[in-house]
Amino acid sequence: MSIISTIGRKSLKVRCLIWSIYLVLTLGALTMIYPFWLMISGTGKSSTDISELKLIPSYLVDDAAYYRKTVASLFNEAVVQAQNLYNRPIHDFRKLELPIYCKSCVELNKIKDAVADGKIADDKVAAAKEQIKALTPKGECKACAQYLVATGNICKEWEDFLLRKDFPFYYYMLGHSHASVSNNTRPENFRRYKDNLFAEFDGNLSAMNDAKGTEFATWNSLVVNEGPYIPRRSIPNPTTKYNDEWYMYKSTVVKHHRIYADASGYFKGSFIYPQYTKDIASYNKAHKTNYKSYDDVRLTRRFPANGTKQEKADWEFYTREILNLFWVRVDASLDGAYRQYLQTKYGTIAALNKVYRTKYKSFAELKLPTEIPSPYHGAQISDYGEYLKGWVDPKTKKSFKAPAKNIYICSVEFLFQDFLKDKYKTVAAMNKALGTDYKSFEAVGAPQWEYHYGKIMADKSRQRWEFVTRNFKTVFAYIALQGRGVFNTVVYCILAVLCALTFNPLAAYALSRFQLPSTYKILLFLMLTMAFPQMVTQIPNFLMMRELGLLNTFGALVLPGLANGYSIFLLKGFFDSLPKELYESAMLDGASETRIFLQITMSLSKPILAVIALNAFTHAYSNFMMALLICQDQNMWTLMPWLYQLQQSSCQAVIYSSLIIASIPTFLIFMLCQNVIMRGIVVPVEK
Repeated sequence: MSIISTIGRKSLKVRCLIWSIYLVLTLGALTMIYPFWLMISGTGKSSTDISELKLIPSYLVDDAAYYRKTVASLFNEAVVQAQNLYNRPIHDFRKLELPIYCKSCVELNKIKDAVADGKIADDKVAAAKEQIKALTPKGECKACAQYLVATGNICKEWEDFLLRKDFPFYYYMLGHSHASVSNNTRPENFRRYKDNLFAEFDGNLSAMNDAKGTEFATWNSLVVNEGPYIPRRSIPNPTTKYNDEWYMYKSTVVKHHRIYADASGYFKGSFIYPQYTKDIASYNKAHKTNYKSYDDVRLTRRFPANGTKQEKADWEFYTREILNLFWVRVDASLDGAYRQYLQTKYGTIAALNKVYRTKYKSFAELKLPTEIPSPYHGAQISDYGEYLKGWVDPKTKKSFKAPAKNIYICSVEFLFQDFLKDKYKTVAAMNKALGTDYKSFEAVGAPQWEYHYGKIMADKSRQRWEFVTRNFKTVFAYIALQGRGVFNTVVYCILAVLCALTFNPLAAYALSRFQLPSTYKILLFLMLTMAFPQMVTQIPNFLMMRELGLLNTFGALVLPGLANGYSIFLLKGFFDSLPKELYESAMLDGASETRIFLQITMSLSKPILAVIALNAFTHAYSNFMMALLICQDQNMWTLMPWLYQLQQSSCQAVIYSSLIIASIPTFLIFMLCQNVIMRGIVVPVEK
């Protein structure tokens, strides 16, 4: 029977009371739903949107936010590499401009951002706003439209260039392969690489270590972390089967996931900017030039004979000391001088062969390298680098040094220029075909910024889904590959539920059925066990399990919680409410005590048994401290210790993902039990 009658519900005061209750309950639900929803939206976060507090992540609805997040993932969250290879002064991925505007509109956006961020002095804001009005195009900017057409054409040429060339692995690094800021996030290319290895060896890590010459402790400790080989000190890892496998895998990944080494971008981003700042005025003052912007400052392929004294010095120091030897070459006309240098240094061909591990018959066979030989850390490279920097014979004090005019750079942007020159012959023909306005082939750079933008925006649906799911995939892979974590948890939970549904009902039935004189003393004793927190009892439990020799066993996990005082108290109260006539009738029919217990008591107690089972499962599933203390062998760890270990070194998004995944089993068990629980509440009331 309802508390409020049907007639009573017609009263305005009663209706207001009911709606007030509903309103309070709704607000209470929202206070739980809102933070939970925020946590769900945070599972896809990375370094670009970690500070966002939005129910719907920006990258799902805002193309600009999506583009910046994808670029950060493409560059493995290394903003310096993006600055170097995009040849742009990028400070933060969140401020990365989109390559869809002409130069005037780019300048306009910079002024707008400066005004919005308060970076312009108050007395200059009015002038800045007037400049914005003057620069703002009326209607669609025709220059932007022309720029987009030309950009699309040059990107097609770049893609054709990449398809025609079979570049060695050191020409590019692979994007979406690791996250340098979002710890433990596993981007798609790395996951695919690890899955290939896992499938190749059927999950046998020892076999993989033996075959590839590695010493990884777990599958989750696999790592690859390589940058673009542009600075001199950046060299490939020593050749192993594992590294060779990675280099081979790189060659199979789609071209727009590659980031090609750009000597020009590194020259400006990591050599010029640190010395002369990003203010072109400082550069002009030091070099006695009058460039309007850094867009006019270019790295030339050969020694800038017509440049200023400081420009010549910068170029020579950069090529001799800074740029990786992968991209620096010396004219073949100096083969003789190079042989003389080696002969002076080693004396005999036998001495050189011993160091180089080669079998040259004479110095006449030696030539300047046209590509860097392997191994990449060997004496041949060292000698070549010394010849570039300059080597002095300690005996004769004679200097051997490649002349600057004979040094040239052969990185990817210059190869692209050669490709365009071979195809179009003249700059005018190229401009006419592509809709560009380059003054020379040397002005064409590697359009990686524009090329990546086009590919990223064409792949929005797939990439957004990747951001939504990648941290869940990371956590699932971690759980699945962590020894017996899932198996241990399933076994532990099953044993805990079975024991809770066996020992607790038996104890409660005895207290309820037989009316022992000391029933209430026994109940008080059982309830007193709840007065001591788990932290107090875990040390005696540990010592007892150790004395019994049960550490690192399922027995150690189950025995301390075999009987629960609170569960026995609940069950006794429920058993007391059952009609005594049922027991009397059963006894008259000759039923045994076991049959009465199983067929009557347990059958009528399904609602409370569902509560006990749910509590037992929740306690076992969420058990962390005891599971870690009693089972110190990682082979006996349940999911909670593994997830705790993952969370200690993970970013916020991975932690959120692990919490949501960890809550799924509890939610499913509750959904299964709630019908039984509600039936036990509603049916007696209706009767």
